[in-house]
Amino acid sequence: MFSGSGVVELQVAAQVLHVLFVVLPVLWALGMLSPLDALLLWAMEQTLVHGLGGSAMSTNIRLLVMLLSSVCVAICTFFIPSSLGVVLFTVAMGYLLSQDLTQLLVLVKGTSPTLGLGWWGLPLSLMFIIGALTEAGLLHKLYFINSRNLTPQEVVGWILIALFLLTRLLRELQGACVLGGAMLNPLYPKRVTTAQAFRQKTRGLRVAGIIRRILLNLVSPLAMIAFLSVDESLEKVHTASLAIGFTRAFRMVWQSSEAALLQMVLVVIIRLAGGHRVARWNELGTTVQLILVSLFVNRVSQFVCKLSFALTVLITSWTESKQRRQSAGTLLALNAALFPVLLGVVALSALLSAPLLPLFTLPVFLVGFPRPLRSWPGTPGTACPCPDSVYYQQLCKRLASAIRPAFASGAFGDSHSRSLWIKGCIKLAQSDSLHYSHPKKIKCSFEFSIHQRILKNSSSSSHLRGQDSSSLSSFADWSDEDDLFGPVPIRRPIRMMVRTDEGQTEVGLGVSLPGSVEIHSLYESMALSSLPTLRPLGLGLGLGLPIVDKGKDNIPSLTSTTVLRNSQPLHFTSSHSELFSLPPEWRTAQLASSKLQVLRPCFPEAWFCFCLSQLVLESFGEGDFEQVTLGLQEDHALRELYTQVVLSCCVALGADAQVFSPNLLFRLYCGDGPWTEGLEWLRANKELHQLTLRAFRYSVKLLVDQASLGPVESLDELYTTLQDYHENWFIGLVTDCSWQDSVAQEKPFLFSLGHDLTMGTYTSRVLSLQENLVQVGVLNEEGVRGQWANLSWELLYATNDDEERYSIQAHPVMLRNLTVQAADPPLGYPIYSSPPIHLHCL
Repeated sequence: MFSGSGVVELQVAAQVLHVLFVVLPVLWALGMLSPLDALLLWAMEQTLVHGLGGSAMSTNIRLLVMLLSSVCVAICTFFIPSSLGVVLFTVAMGYLLSQDLTQLLVLVKGTSPTLGLGWWGLPLSLMFIIGALTEAGLLHKLYFINSRNLTPQEVVGWILIALFLLTRLLRELQGACVLGGAMLNPLYPKRVTTAQAFRQKTRGLRVAGIIRRILLNLVSPLAMIAFLSVDESLEKVHTASLAIGFTRAFRMVWQSSEAALLQMVLVVIIRLAGGHRVARWNELGTTVQLILVSLFVNRVSQFVCKLSFALTVLITSWTESKQRRQSAGTLLALNAALFPVLLGVVALSALLSAPLLPLFTLPVFLVGFPRPLRSWPGTPGTACPCPDSVYYQQLCKRLASAIRPAFASGAFGDSHSRSLWIKGCIKLAQSDSLHYSHPKKIKCSFEFSIHQRILKNSSSSSHLRGQDSSSLSSFADWSDEDDLFGPVPIRRPIRMMVRTDEGQTEVGLGVSLPGSVEIHSLYESMALSSLPTLRPLGLGLGLGLPIVDKGKDNIPSLTSTTVLRNSQPLHFTSSHSELFSLPPEWRTAQLASSKLQVLRPCFPEAWFCFCLSQLVLESFGEGDFEQVTLGLQEDHALRELYTQVVLSCCVALGADAQVFSPNLLFRLYCGDGPWTEGLEWLRANKELHQLTLRAFRYSVKLLVDQASLGPVESLDELYTTLQDYHENWFIGLVTDCSWQDSVAQEKPFLFSLGHDLTMGTYTSRVLSLQENLVQVGVLNEEGVRGQWANLSWELLYATNDDEERYSIQAHPVMLRNLTVQAADPPLGYPIYSSPPIHLHCL
């Protein structure tokens, strides 16, 4: 049997359900009906944030674990009989729950991209807990024993108001604008183009930021703990609402210090305004009042942001010519006539904490379904990887370390929680392409070869016939309109003039002398097609041109020298030669001795001796430097060993070929040269092959530098240059895995060659690691969420995946195309999405 009132209630419920079931299909069609998983996650997030004082989590597992932990703490608080025990327990657990405890696992593993305090954070956290527990326990005990007739909470309330005003003033001084963007900050530096100048001019602002951090992170939490420790509602804590309230309040003190300070100040102001005289408000208790104030502040701020977003869409649909459509006037008139309805839609969206959805980003607004702030389906850090993602991966940690002090000082505005996601689309344009820089010098220089060595994997120079000084004159010319290597002209031998102190001798063997190159043109009146072919960079030899036989008298060294064969044992004359010996498998090349003997004069003995002296200096110091160096340089077996290995690598790369082209040079640089005798042997010795390839690439880079910046003047300068290549440069290909590793390791410079098939040109690319001053702006968070909600509705409900659709086109005010790109898949297509990064902003 039901009473009369019960029947009436059932009838009202039936009417509501009838209307609801009719409206449900409409809500589903409009995309306003929340899926079950999103609704559950949204409810969990709202409970954690506003009911238990937590933050929005980056993953579902974190959200579930944190919610269960917070609920367990609240239940334990309810069953603690002593008010002092409640204070001490909630203070300690509030601090622990506010920390990112996963950082302990990161510290134990020792492989962390974390930008925190490391192990120093543990004793610092222990000091905070001990100080907070001591303060809370003493104040609570003294208040309840000796100070029942006094009101110390009012005194602490005035202190909180002063702290709030001071921290807010110091925060306003950190940004470029004050009063919510109403006017520019006169203390903020203007017209600054370098990071160093910006740091100098913001020194005073940084001092103000440090003061604010101390007040907000140290003084304010202790003051708020004092405010809560002497609250009279602790006497009746054995109610569920007050147990939850104190668990939340003592956690918010650490979790969101700035937001908690604002909420407590509002509660104090309400009391000072006479709110304590309202019976129902006063019966709620301080902690429940804080929950209601938190909800009110959050919903009001959402309403303001959503209304600003709606007005922006409305106004720009008419003021922006590219956004103005034929229906713009009609839509504006409808919104003006139905403005109360628009306010109702915005208010409902804010009340539900649901995104305001502009249909197709037009001024037609709907309420999106409630969803958690983390609205993307996948795990953070798993967005669309591509070859360019490594640049953003390297930038991510640098960006995080740069914005950490900005967050701590308040330059980015309110930071209501310790959990924050930063999403953006960053454009990188720091590559330098060498297309036509010094074309005449580059072309002439490429007619020479740079001597390479296996020892220390670098380049070498050579002297012809042991003369004291020599210089080369090459005869070539090209047009300034040519590309890096130029077209392949008719193959024709070229003679080289060697000027010595005794006179001038004409030889056919071209030798490159780094540091003493002089380029003159004798064919200025000839056509480009009649010039001789370019010669590639040889490895460990001075062959720049085909050999022209001038007889035995001209080149006596070709018949008077021999090369150590593989079967011959090594008889070192120096006791230290074993330290510099090469692996036996490097001597196993099955090459004709005639090929090695032809190339034998090109071995750079002067550079070999210089490198030996440098290695001895690094290994033995200056004590026995001269004796050891002299013994090694006079060891004929050691020299022949290096000669054999170097010349074998040269033959394997095709240095004895008679016809070269820019394409062959590029293929050798890429490690994809044509088959030659000894190439299989070289590739079988992987370490030697990598060293040879690296040495060849170093020679290309050195040649480009000499052509653009001038010749190397001495062996010391050459050694320093190559050492700089080894330590500060990556010289290879963009497609190499080592290129990405070098970017991630922040190598200062990266160099590569490329081939533009459409233009028929060869280019060099240089990337340099630089510190740049960038401008950072803050977007309207509700505007971004609204555009993402429309993107989700358009793709999933309207199935509109047109790449040229209106809703993803550029919008100069809302940055619509960048916002869409920054969304996580399948909604957006970001180049890189980083995993959650822990920033310690103390």
